[in-house]
Parts: sequence; C-alpha cells; structure tokens
Amino acid sequence: MSYAMGFNSGKSGKVCYNRLAYPNNIRDVDYTRFSYRNPVECIEFLIQQPAFRKHMSYATAKEFNDAEERI
Repeated sequence: MSYAMGFNSGKSGKVCYNRLAYPNNIRDVDYTRFSYRNPVECIEFLIQQPAFRKHMSYATAKEFNDAEERI
C-alpha cells in the first residue's frame, strides 16, 4: 500500500476554549493544539489503494435506521 500522503501532509492549529471567560488575559498555555488533514486528499488517497478496491461502491444507496426511517 502506498503512503503518498506522507507523515507531513497533516496541518495543525490552535484553539482557546477559555476566550469568553478571560477575553483580555489569554496566555499561550491557554491554547490547545490540534491536527487535521484535508478530507478530500484523504478520500483521494483511499480511492487509490488496491486493498479497498473490492469494498468500494460508487452507486447511490438508500440507508435506513432500525425504525425503518430513511437516513
């Protein structure tokens, strides 16, 4: 399986959950770092993988929950 996306394909950002509680007193330690990737690039990567080829479906499908409601 090819790992064309590489380990460095991810991006990162910072978010502060205490911004409303302390709007004028935010320090660097108040931020939480998170990592993410572009979902379109992830899908393109998965579609290329021969191991998943037999399990992919490109046709539309109707999905229902246990109460027979369409989801």
